[in-house]
Amino acid sequence: MIFFSRRIGLNQGQEVPVRGGARVTGRSGRYSIGALNIEPVTKRRPAAVATNFSTLRVKRDILRRSNIGLIATRRSTGLTGLGSNTIVGLDANFFCGRT
Repeated sequence: MIFFSRRIGLNQGQEVPVRGGARVTGRSGRYSIGALNIEPVTKRRPAAVATNFSTLRVKRDILRRSNIGLIATRRSTGLTGLGSNTIVGLDANFFCGRT
């Protein structure tokens, strides 16, 4: 299942403590980047089976007003990564008119 970042910290409508996380966004030249990594845990579940949520988005401007991008998401359970789901997608926006 793909994860939804607004649901991190919730489990069936109940709050789940978040152990820690980081989010980085920025731009360098023609590239835009965004990365997110969060690990919520419950008192009933040891850290060895905690769920980890990660996502990475990279976009590059091309031509005059167009861009191409890549997004990767991963949701894994446990330190071994068994039970993980990884999804990768590509996208592009092309503007073909005059400004």
